[in-house]
Amino acid sequence: MHIASKYIVIGCVFTVIYALLSAYDDQAFNTKLTPFTALYFSIVTQSTVGFGDIRPTTEYARILVAIHIVVSISLVLFPMSELHQHIVWSRK
Repeated sequence: MHIASKYIVIGCVFTVIYALLSAYDDQAFNTKLTPFTALYFSIVTQSTVGFGDIRPTTEYARILVAIHIVVSISLVLFPMSELHQHIVWSRK
């Protein structure tokens, strides 16, 4: 699967998780998340912009957001590392 596809799938998966968590626990975030606001929050979190308008307020929500950030950054960094290694090895 291409990196862009993985990035989109991860964003969609976390959108559903955030919407379900908000529906199950209305204290999970500082505001109730609709499917649209869950998508918005997922995009803002995944891009590591973090406007701060929606914030996780429970421990479970914070853990999920932290996992989302780590996974998102990893999806970008690992291919960049492989590209760097390819460039270094091609010069030798």
